[in-house]
Amino acid sequence: MINKSFKENICFKKNKMDISVTDENILGHITEFQEITDEYKTINKDILSYKKKYEKRLKELKSKIEEKENIILQYMKMNNHPGINYKGMLITLSKKKIGNRQSVEKREKVLDDILRKYNVDMTNPLHHDLKETLRTSKEMEKIKVHNSS
Repeated sequence: MINKSFKENICFKKNKMDISVTDENILGHITEFQEITDEYKTINKDILSYKKKYEKRLKELKSKIEEKENIILQYMKMNNHPGINYKGMLITLSKKKIGNRQSVEKREKVLDDILRKYNVDMTNPLHHDLKETLRTSKEMEKIKVHNSS
C-alpha cells in the first residue's frame, strides 16, 4: 500500500516531457511496468531457448565444413590445382591475411619489456618501430566457393 503522505505530485523528466505521477495513477504504471517486463522476459527466454536448440547442430555443421574444407585444401595443394569446378560450383584457393590477435595490454607489456631490456626511452623513435613490428599479420588458407547461378 502506498503511503498517504505521498499525495503530492512527483515529476520525472523523460524525453524532455514532464510526467506527473500521483498516488491514484501510480498503481496503473506499476501494473503496466510489470506486464511489459514479463513480456520482455518471456520473449528473451524464447529467443535463448531457440538459440540453444540449434547451437549443438550448428557446431556439428561448422566442424564438418572445416573438416571437408581441409581435405579439399590438401587435395588442391597435393595436386597443384588452382581450382576445382564441380556441378557449377568453382572452388579456388584463397589466401587471406589474419591479424595477430593479442590484447592491447599484452602487446603493451611485450613492448615495455623489450624497451626495458635495451634501455630504450619511450620518446625514442625505436619505440614506434617496435610497436609496428608487433602488428604483424599471419596468412590463413581457405577455399573460396563461387556459385554460377
